[in-house]
Amino acid sequence: MIRRRIADGDLAFFTTWCPTGTSIETLVAVEGHRWAIEDSFETAKNEFGLDHNESRSWHGWHRHVSLVMLAFAMMAVIRHRANPPPQKNETPNYGKNQSIAIPSLIRWSIQEVRRIAIRLARKRIQPAHVIAWSLWRRAHQATAQRAHFKAKRQL
Repeated sequence: MIRRRIADGDLAFFTTWCPTGTSIETLVAVEGHRWAIEDSFETAKNEFGLDHNESRSWHGWHRHVSLVMLAFAMMAVIRHRANPPPQKNETPNYGKNQSIAIPSLIRWSIQEVRRIAIRLARKRIQPAHVIAWSLWRRAHQATAQRAHFKAKRQL
């Protein structure tokens, strides 16, 4: 399969093994899900240490991977429950003459949920301060996101 990026025309090549007779629509759908899976593994590596493992046995490796994936799944569920369903006006429109409605806070990410969980577990800072810090951070990220979309619209 060959995929062309619309923005700059770059080509990406994929070798695919599948049963004979698989439709191109199925191949494209499966390849489209690949990005989300790879992104999840990258997040698990960066945020939870999925690749920080020097086990000498299969059992040690299995325990490490199982605990990391459990932690990742818990954070994903917390993030999912914390984020309200996206509104129709949250989808950015990159047209030059179109206005973009972006909320005043960015949506919760797994990284942000992890940061809050770590700070709350340390019990050094009052929970209200941790939440206020997160709200401030997400508001500033939303401001940066608006500026980015505005600059992209002007290109």
